[in-house]
Amino acid sequence: TNLLYLTYLGGGLHDGALALALDGAGNAYLTGFTGSSNFPVAGSLNTNINGVPDAKLKAHALDGFVTKLNSNGTALVYSAYLGGGAVDEGIGIAVDSAGAAYVTGFTESTNLPVVSALQPGLAGGQDGFVAKVNAAGSAFEYLTYLGGTNSDYGYGIAADAAGFAYVTGVTHSTNFWIANAVQTQLNNPSNVVTTNINLAADAFVTKLTPSGALAYSTFLGGSGADTGFRIAADAAGNAYVVGAASAMSFPVTSTNLGGAAWTNRGLSDVFVTKVAPDGGTNWLYSVAFGGTYSDEGWDLAVDAEGKVNVIGVTTS
Repeated sequence: TNLLYLTYLGGGLHDGALALALDGAGNAYLTGFTGSSNFPVAGSLNTNINGVPDAKLKAHALDGFVTKLNSNGTALVYSAYLGGGAVDEGIGIAVDSAGAAYVTGFTESTNLPVVSALQPGLAGGQDGFVAKVNAAGSAFEYLTYLGGTNSDYGYGIAADAAGFAYVTGVTHSTNFWIANAVQTQLNNPSNVVTTNINLAADAFVTKLTPSGALAYSTFLGGSGADTGFRIAADAAGNAYVVGAASAMSFPVTSTNLGGAAWTNRGLSDVFVTKVAPDGGTNWLYSVAFGGTYSDEGWDLAVDAEGKVNVIGVTTS
């Protein structure tokens, strides 16, 4: 019955927020993109938009941003640009119990301000990235590129109480990060090594330690285009991924999910996949469901019993 706060957040040009997270005190953490050189900033972390304005348009390439608002929406706790000289966007954000913020998205910049980076440079035309901002908002604890030689995007990120980060998104790269992987090859859930790879997109699931080291990283997909949109983690370190699968070869462990069926007919179905804390050699479960047209899972939440709640879109 009460609107507690409602505020603009932006500058003189194009700004958009793409993800939101909350901490236990009700502070809001946002990420997205901005083309504004006067985007509202606070604190000492990256207070200027990156890159050089286009000579004709007089506008900068889009930068990502990370912003923390206090619990009543009256002040910025911190707000910073996040990017390099080319196009950058923050697409997913999470916060842990200590107040550290985690951001993923995509970048075309060769000069991200990397810190303790597993991958210090851009490997393809577009790479994902993962950044961890300390609780004060004054420094990156780590910031790394995430990708291979083709296009890669980070879409969703989660963090657990111990400070592990879980990332999902989409990759077209055969040389995407692989460690302790359930699926070791793009487009090939069988794990029988093959050279028959069509470079259709796969989802991926990557877990980083609190210091930014690699815990595991795996492909998740079949021979069609598959995308992981969001990810959640439980207290035991299991990861849950939701997205869209578009081939009958997408890895599933069950096809009788509450009477639903793996019904894809060449468009897309919703998938939900659960990954063990160490990655492992098998999915804990992987299910897909939908109708005869296009269905996608866009976000999810996991309750204390491990039940997964999914939202998305269907044209079936």
